[in-house]
Amino acid sequence: LNPEQALLLETLHIYPGVADNAASQSQLLQQAMGLLQLAQAIGSHLAKAWLWELMQLLQMNLSLHHAALHSTANAVEMFELCERPHDALNMRVSRCSVMIHCEMYREVIEMSEQLLAQRDFLTPLTICTLLRSTASAYYFIGNESEGALAQKAWENALALHEECLDMAQGNQIKRYVLISHTNIAILNATLG
Repeated sequence: LNPEQALLLETLHIYPGVADNAASQSQLLQQAMGLLQLAQAIGSHLAKAWLWELMQLLQMNLSLHHAALHSTANAVEMFELCERPHDALNMRVSRCSVMIHCEMYREVIEMSEQLLAQRDFLTPLTICTLLRSTASAYYFIGNESEGALAQKAWENALALHEECLDMAQGNQIKRYVLISHTNIAILNATLG
């Protein structure tokens, strides 16, 4: 293997759940940061993209949400430099999930509108993820609002969860079928 290939292989091996790795999430994050320095030294944009993506995953697992937001942005930039628009688009969808944890609800809604405009380039699973993130943003906005504003936000969340349910059922994405049913029940109860 050349140095870039060896680095990519090592990166894959430290993804959580890939190998029988007993390392903690913190240890894996430290390994990823070390590999990122190597990727920078050899000038591999693809290795940097994969490592930023891996770091985002590990940071989310460790509840380092703002750090994960930074890693996501860097992964998007690297995937674009590698001319991998599909990977960059998927990282933008992932960014919406991270922004929910950072309580950036209005930004999630704005970004999701832009991403859903490119629906033809997204997989059904990715669309479900995006719809769920957007619905969550509306739900939390509703919780922070009162009266008609809260009701409108919850209605928007309900409509998005219903759309997610339709897509999940049509594409046999069982996880999102269950999640959507649960959220629809909660929102119907909230709305009375």
